[in-house]
Amino acid sequence: MAETIAKLLQKSKIDRRESELLLSHVLQKTREFIISHPKQKISKLQEIKYKALAKKRSRVVPIAYLTGNKEFYGTNFLVNKYVLIPRPETEMIVEEVLSILKNKDKTILIDVGTGSGCIPISVSSALGDSSGTTYKIFATDISRKAIRIAKKNAKKHKVKIEFLHGNLLQPIINKKLLTTHCSLLIVANLPYLTEDQYRSEPSIQHEPKKALVARNQGLALYEKLFKQVRSLISNHQSQITTIIEIDPSQSEAIPNLIKKYFPKTKIEIKKDLAELSRLVIFSIKKNLNK
Repeated sequence: MAETIAKLLQKSKIDRRESELLLSHVLQKTREFIISHPKQKISKLQEIKYKALAKKRSRVVPIAYLTGNKEFYGTNFLVNKYVLIPRPETEMIVEEVLSILKNKDKTILIDVGTGSGCIPISVSSALGDSSGTTYKIFATDISRKAIRIAKKNAKKHKVKIEFLHGNLLQPIINKKLLTTHCSLLIVANLPYLTEDQYRSEPSIQHEPKKALVARNQGLALYEKLFKQVRSLISNHQSQITTIIEIDPSQSEAIPNLIKKYFPKTKIEIKKDLAELSRLVIFSIKKNLNK
């Protein structure tokens, strides 16, 4: 006998809101439809699909992986187990980039470790017609599977971004893609958790570990990035600005690491809505490092 939406949700053993989200995904309807049509009957196949998803959710598989979608900066992105699920706090990077680009032209933006491509795609979408003319956007990732998802998202949102496979800035450096007289804006949300942090948080166990954890107390990849940025200085004539997302516990260690490679640069730390240190911003000019 066919179940109604109300009865199926009533029997659910997971959170009500999550149940509604999963059912809306199965029925290809909005959550508002699910809430406003409790007497709607669903087919046996739809019931089976829903229950399978609910069972996975009860094992703490993220909703985003079950539905294959996650909203970020007001836009829906395709996600799967090969990419990190976009977080609301990462939207701060998009806001900062757009704020900086308001006052600049002829700028090259590079998103390092792009994952789903949510940062550069959101920036490009917000820039609209000016994207691709005044601004050139590159995005890199060491995971080919992540690059595939990012390209699908770029196609879905009709934005032009050049995606490159490789380690951090290396594909950009190897192919000599930078125009020396353009301002350079580098953004990165790299793996910054420690092994202990990863093991202690059940909610992230289903996400790709390589996108979350780094050696040397979560600092290893950022240190490698800073070394690569340092290598750009001798050939780059304009300002290089870098924006990175960090764990709040790194609010002293990261600036110290930056000072190691760029002794005279000014460092700015921005806090998220929870008043936790979340972004680190610094700019470099050649004369700062002579």
